Amino acid sequence: MGAKWGRVIVGVVAAAVVAVMLLVVGIQLLLILAYWQFYPLSYDVSPSGKIVVFTANGTGGRDIYALDLGTRQVRPLSPSPQFETEVRFLTDETIVVSAAEDQRKPYSPQNLYVVNLQDGTRRRLTTGNWWYSDIMPLASDEILVTRLEIRKRFDPVKGMIFGGIIRVYGLVEGVYKLDMRTGSLQPVGTDSLTMRCAESLLFKDGRHVIMENQGSVPYLDLVTLNAPVGTPGLRQADKRRLARNAHTPALSPDEQYVYYVQENDESERAIMRMNLKTGSTDRLTVRSLPVSALRASDKSLFFLEGSDNDPTLWRVDLRTKKVEKILTPGQFANPTLR
Repeated sequence: MGAKWGRVIVGVVAAAVVAVMLLVVGIQLLLILAYWQFYPLSYDVSPSGKIVVFTANGTGGRDIYALDLGTRQVRPLSPSPQFETEVRFLTDETIVVSAAEDQRKPYSPQNLYVVNLQDGTRRRLTTGNWWYSDIMPLASDEILVTRLEIRKRFDPVKGMIFGGIIRVYGLVEGVYKLDMRTGSLQPVGTDSLTMRCAESLLFKDGRHVIMENQGSVPYLDLVTLNAPVGTPGLRQADKRRLARNAHTPALSPDEQYVYYVQENDESERAIMRMNLKTGSTDRLTVRSLPVSALRASDKSLFFLEGSDNDPTLWRVDLRTKKVEKILTPGQFANPTLR
């Protein structure tokens, strides 16, 4: 009798182990298919402040759309099979886009394209098995970008935390300057300071940068470098603390003001404006939901509110501080929704 029950218990345990393994494999497959869907939505505002481009549901999972702020008309830009992940303006007529080539593969290469807003034509700028991210426009024909090596690792412990046993991640290989006219990609640096600058707000002179420091108490610093980014022997020459409990900075086009989010408590996020010359600050608006992706034009400040994949886009008039809704979560899900 005891042997019989022992076989039953062993069978039940074995069946349970098989069921758990099948569940893990199933979750892994779902994550593989949905990997790029977790990528935050992206947007940018034209130098003139008249057009917003943004990523939203489309042909390849995500496409690029343009919103005319005057007419409120939305139109698709260059629908493609790629999964667009990041978009930035170069001029009022051109944008640069980072896109995963195959959304079904989490280890798909992520390349850069330049897109013409007038006719939707696109030109591929990069090739190879890399991820390109953190696009920083330097001029109308030049950007700074971070290149990452795609890595895959069998990791049952950390993998299980994220819902699978295989981790896909990017390892920073270096920072590059890309000439949009020639397509040449020149290495800028692999040192930690250069990499931090590439992830921060770099001024036009290449020697000043606003760095966001994460931690239990995030803060912003204005860092002065001994030479422009890309110069050998780059080092920090000076540093000035701008704000505590602050994150998500954005520079005004004339580089006279910095805008940022200040966390007062878990239920209040204040969007602040600081005069970099005098250090004086004023509050533009207070929000109750998480705020991200600040973008500044001459007359307005834009920001996303809500979750990364279900946000609302708002605009603040910098003179009157009036807040206006620009895009709803429904419009990100269905861009042509009126």
